[in-house]
Amino acid sequence: MKYILFLLFPFLIAAQGSIILDSPFDSSSELGSNGSTDWRNDIGTFDSGIITDGTARQGIGYVRLTNDLGGIRSEITRQYNDAPNAANGFYDWYTEYWIGYSIRVVEPVSGYAILTQFRPHTHNYTNTSGTNPYTLRNLSGNKFGFLWNTNASAKNTTFPSGAISGSIVYEYPYELGEWYDIVINFKLDPDNGFVRIWCNGDVVLNHVGTTTYNKAHDGSQKDPAGYVKLGLYYGPSNSTGEAHYDTFKVWKGSGGEYEDVSPLGLSIDGDITVPTPAPLEFKPIEQQLMLNKKRNN
Repeated sequence: MKYILFLLFPFLIAAQGSIILDSPFDSSSELGSNGSTDWRNDIGTFDSGIITDGTARQGIGYVRLTNDLGGIRSEITRQYNDAPNAANGFYDWYTEYWIGYSIRVVEPVSGYAILTQFRPHTHNYTNTSGTNPYTLRNLSGNKFGFLWNTNASAKNTTFPSGAISGSIVYEYPYELGEWYDIVINFKLDPDNGFVRIWCNGDVVLNHVGTTTYNKAHDGSQKDPAGYVKLGLYYGPSNSTGEAHYDTFKVWKGSGGEYEDVSPLGLSIDGDITVPTPAPLEFKPIEQQLMLNKKRNN
């Protein structure tokens, strides 16, 4: 369809968006430590690189992340301003995006139990960045917790700390050792945004309105941009966990479709073009979790 439209109306297609990041995670050259690659090993606790054991979701490899090296996290980071495609950095407010990636939990993540983060950055990466627009957590009972800043009453609230403070949680069950495909279509806006999330083709969230909050932890206005982290953030405790990631793709701008970013290019059934104001499948529960809360164990 896009090709036909290009032949008939090339001036319209030129104004549409495009894929700005396609990470198959098939080669160690996709990972680095100094911003010379698309993904940076974060905080020195990265383990153990690209794995090619015949069990990838797509292609030949995937990223394995564990807590084997200690510390408080084991992550790779797609930074906004230190990757080669900085001009098309991920992500900006008021802009439409499609993202798709695959995740496999081998051992549940304990502690803070975070698996994916969209981190805001404010004031040249000081500690006043604020809450995440999106966080994926490992909930008890083998469930994903998709957390998003969708509470309109909290859009101007100052949360002094905590990456997921004020977020609303949408749950989805999973089985250990199985791949799950996540596709997200969103526009971050404190007032007029939207977000749609599918997990293995099932609708987890379909929301119009507030999709990010305004205030940084110090009460100042957030910068309208941020970056993504994949991996385990478990905090300062005797934590466990192992998760795998594969095929991370990002479309920026209008004109994107589910199939443009979905792992293996899979499609879904039904009309997905118009979001509605409420979640369709899972009842949200309010959570005010503070990630920097001291733990006793």
